[in-house]
Amino acid sequence: MNQTDAVSISGATICRSSGILLLLFLISILSFSCEQGMKWGASANEKLVMKDTTQLLLESLQRDSSDQNFLRVIRLVKSDSLRDILKAKRRAMFTRYESFQKLKLDSEAVLEANPCLAPLILKMDRVYNRYFTMKDLLNESYPADDYRAKRYVLGDFNTVDRNGNCRGCVEDYPKIEEMPELKKFIGLTKKAGLDLNDDEQLREWLAGNWTDTELDAREILAFWKNLRDHVERYRTEPMTRDSIVTVLGRKYCVGQRFCLCEIRGDTIVTVAKFVASSKDKRANLRKLVDFDGQSRYYAPMNRLTSRYWDSHLKYDSLDLIHDKHMGYSTKRVVLFEKKTKLPNFMRIHADDAYPGAQNIPNGVHEFAEGGRTTPLYMGTPISYGCIRLHDYPSKFTRWWTPVRAKFFVNYVDSRYIQRPVIVETPPVDAVASAEKPKSEVKKEPEKKDKIVKTEDSKEHQEAKKSDELASEKAKEPETKPLQKSPDSLADIKPISRPEKRNNRVARKDSTSVAARPTESTKPEKKKKRRKHRSRRERKKEDRTIAQNSSSAGNSVEKSGDDKPHKHRSHRKKRRDRHRKKEQMVAAGKESSGGNK
Repeated sequence: MNQTDAVSISGATICRSSGILLLLFLISILSFSCEQGMKWGASANEKLVMKDTTQLLLESLQRDSSDQNFLRVIRLVKSDSLRDILKAKRRAMFTRYESFQKLKLDSEAVLEANPCLAPLILKMDRVYNRYFTMKDLLNESYPADDYRAKRYVLGDFNTVDRNGNCRGCVEDYPKIEEMPELKKFIGLTKKAGLDLNDDEQLREWLAGNWTDTELDAREILAFWKNLRDHVERYRTEPMTRDSIVTVLGRKYCVGQRFCLCEIRGDTIVTVAKFVASSKDKRANLRKLVDFDGQSRYYAPMNRLTSRYWDSHLKYDSLDLIHDKHMGYSTKRVVLFEKKTKLPNFMRIHADDAYPGAQNIPNGVHEFAEGGRTTPLYMGTPISYGCIRLHDYPSKFTRWWTPVRAKFFVNYVDSRYIQRPVIVETPPVDAVASAEKPKSEVKKEPEKKDKIVKTEDSKEHQEAKKSDELASEKAKEPETKPLQKSPDSLADIKPISRPEKRNNRVARKDSTSVAARPTESTKPEKKKKRRKHRSRRERKKEDRTIAQNSSSAGNSVEKSGDDKPHKHRSHRKKRRDRHRKKEQMVAAGKESSGGNK
C-alpha cells in the first residue's frame, strides 16, 4: 500500500466520523426543540385553564354574593393579587347596607363580634327608618384624613336578644400600642429597649431620634405621660357581668354596652367595650316617636360637645396640652343638683335632625359619687338619663374622644328591658306526664308500711290493745255540756273588763274551762262613725248652743254623775268669741243708726 492510499483511507474515516457527529448534533437539536415546544404548549394550556377557572369563579361570585361563596372563591383563587382584591371587596361590603344584605349573614351575630358596625348594617335611625353611611360617621371638625375625624362612639342599649334572653356584658379594654397617635412612639421605644416609665431617658432619646412632622417630641411625650399618669394607672381587670343580677332582693337584666369605634383604612375597629347604664326604663321615655309609634328618649345620632374634668385628679400642664389637641375642655367638675359630683362629664347634644331630643342636659360620666349600690346596677337601664360608666372607662373615654365626636344610640323599645321575664319551666316528670294521653297515665297506689303481725309478737299485742280501747270509746255516748238559753234580752249582760281578762288567763293556762260567753250571748258592738261636718256647720252648732245657754241663764247645774264633754272648754271659748263679735256688730249698728 502506497502513501496515497493511506491518506485516502484516513480521510474517509474522518469524513465518516464527522458525519456521525453532525448527525448526533442534529438529533440533539431536534429533541431539545421538541421538549421546549411541549413545555411551551403545557404552560400555555395551564394559563388558559387558570384563566378559565378564575373567570368561572368570578362569574359564580356575581351570581351568588353570599359570604360563604365569597370565602370559597378567595380560597380557590391562586393569584395573590386577585386574592387581596377580593378580600378588600368583602371588607367593603360590611360598610354598606345594601351590599351587607347580599352577604346573607345574621346581623346580630356580626354585631356581637363588632358592635361598631350597627350604624351601617342596620336601619338604626328608627325615627326616619333609615341607615347611616361612612360619611355620617366622620367628625366634621377635623380633616377627613385626621385620626380624630375617624373616631365615634356607640351606645348599644338593648338588654335582651331577639329571643327575650338577657345578654350579659363582657368588657374589652383598649390596646394602647395600636392607637394611631402612640403606635409609632411605642413601637420605636420598644425596639430601642427604652423604659416607658423613665421620663429622662425618653426625653433624651426623642431629642435625637424623633422625626414625626404631625406631633413634635414635646407633644408626643406629653401625650404619653398624661395617658400613663392620669388614665392607665387606674386600669383594672375587664369586668364580666352575668345576664341577670340580684340587687336588694330584685332581679335586673344586664346587657348595655358603651363602645369606642374607629375607622382604620377600609374597615371599622372596636377599640373598647365598657359596661354602661342608661335611662331608667320605668321613667317616661317619650321625647321622640319612632316611625312605628314606639317611644324614644335618645336621638339615634348625637354629638359629644364638651369635656369636663375629674374630681379625683389635679388639672396640670400635661392635661392642658392634650386638651388643646382634642378640642374644647375645662378643668371644672359638673355638679348634679349643685351637690353631687359627676366626674369626666361629656355633654350629649342631639343632632339637628331630631329637635325633640335637644335641650336635655344629659351626658356621659362616671357614676355619681356617694352612691353605695350604684355600681351594682351597671349594665341595666336605671339612671336619670345620663350614661354611667365605671372609673377607668370614664377616664379613658374622656381622654380618647375628641370634641364633637358622633355618638350613635342603638336600641329597640321592646328589647330595652330592666326587669327580666322569668318563665318557670315545669319539672321533667310533669312534662312527660302531660305528653302522655290520659289512658296511659295510671295512678300509682300509695305504699303503706305493712307490719307482719303474729300472735306472739309485741306489735300484735299493742295493736290488739289499741283496737279494744277504740271500741270502748265508740260504745260510750257523747256527753255535751248543757247551755242555758236566755229567757229575754234583759238577762244578757255585757262582760266587764276583769272578767275578760280572767277568761284570757284561763284560755292561756288551759287548766280549767271557764264559762265564757258564746257567740249568741255576746253583745253586738257597732263602731260609731263620726259624721263629717264642715266648718260652717260647726260654727252654726256652736252658735245655737250659745243661744240656748244664754236663754236658760246658765241655771243648769252639773250633777256629780254627769261627765263633762271632752271638748267643753274649747266650745266655751268659741262661744265667748262669737258672743263678743255679735256684741261688737250690734254696737256698731246702733252707733251707725244714731249717726243717721
